[in-house]
Amino acid sequence: MAENPCIVCGTDLSERSRPALEAAAALCAMSGAELAVVHVADRPAPGRPGAGRDPVTRVVAWRGDLGPRLSVSRIRDVALGGPAVGALASFAETRDAAMVVVSSPGHGAGSVVRMAGTSERIAVESRRPVLVVRDSAPFTRWARGERPLRIVLAVDFTPTSEPAIRVVRFLRAAGPTEVVVTHVHYPDSDTADEAGDALLALDLARRVGDLGGHGPVAYRPFAGIGRTGDHVLEAAGEDRADVIVVGTRARRGYRRLASVSSVVLHHGRTSVICAPRTAGQDLAEPMPPFRRVMVPVDLSDLANAAVACAYRLVQEGGEVWLLHVAKASPREGRSDGDRESRRRMRALVPPWSARRGIVTRTEVAHARDVARAICEAAARRCVDVVCTASHGRTGLTLALRGSVSKGVVRRSDRPVVVVPPQGA
Repeated sequence: MAENPCIVCGTDLSERSRPALEAAAALCAMSGAELAVVHVADRPAPGRPGAGRDPVTRVVAWRGDLGPRLSVSRIRDVALGGPAVGALASFAETRDAAMVVVSSPGHGAGSVVRMAGTSERIAVESRRPVLVVRDSAPFTRWARGERPLRIVLAVDFTPTSEPAIRVVRFLRAAGPTEVVVTHVHYPDSDTADEAGDALLALDLARRVGDLGGHGPVAYRPFAGIGRTGDHVLEAAGEDRADVIVVGTRARRGYRRLASVSSVVLHHGRTSVICAPRTAGQDLAEPMPPFRRVMVPVDLSDLANAAVACAYRLVQEGGEVWLLHVAKASPREGRSDGDRESRRRMRALVPPWSARRGIVTRTEVAHARDVARAICEAAARRCVDVVCTASHGRTGLTLALRGSVSKGVVRRSDRPVVVVPPQGA
């Protein structure tokens, strides 16, 4: 965060924007940041109240005496022109804003859908963290010292979570908070136990690091069976969270349907902070060590060559997921076939991996599209990198049988290491 932070509140000068203004003022009162109240001014229709007034004057009149009531020392009123989403995102970028704050009552009928759509577009377009406020009361009570702010921080083991972790550090530096760090995982039947959850909680503590500030921090893995975003909302409900903080890749189009941040933002009734990861951050920060590596294996000698590479890539104490995607019908001998596949996969584990504290997990999936199944499993398991072998097919063989490794590289949203055939 900047040394002299600025918090930008986007408003359309209606009562629907009032929660955003109150929450933004509370954040400024706690952090000492400047409050910039920004209205993207359209040309008022003739006869509409305020049509003949200066746009900045309209902003000042709308916000009233909010600054003195919440001890905001620095307030700047701004009126801009142009498309609302782009203009607000650009202003926040030029001001190096710590956060953009907007209102949305939540997904529903009528005008609420329009407002939710606007807030979601701002969260996608902004290169700064965006707080979408459902209810401002927890923030104002926090600013008055009545109680801590309750936060659910949703993290995975990829760099996408880094901006979300920084946002929570900013909030904890501003005032007392109660934080629950949650991670949704999808255990197999042979790994779903209390001991495994305890180890994962320790892994989460190492992943997040020191959050600073005051107030308790709890680490709670959440075993999932469906969409990750739905489980994050469930965890927030159980912990009575005031705000959910989640990282985002700012996906667009149909890919947003599988985005955790989009599900949480669109369907949640809790305030949400979406913290984007930008290309500049990727270049400025060193690559973290690989903690989770997935290896797709078809149990052939050629494909299994990637297994040794995966165990060399993963750091000490990390995890290697061995994944076998079977094209056979799951109705015919699935249990026996799956057990045999798991046995053969475990036989591939290097004997020295235990000395480095590396944990091996196995998974058998059934799918016609192998590359797609691999990418979905990698996202589900929150792996850092996929290590896959290439059969080295060319020409007619490639055209007829296709290339799984090429399909994974084309579809994957995380790094892919392709191991060529030996002697290639």
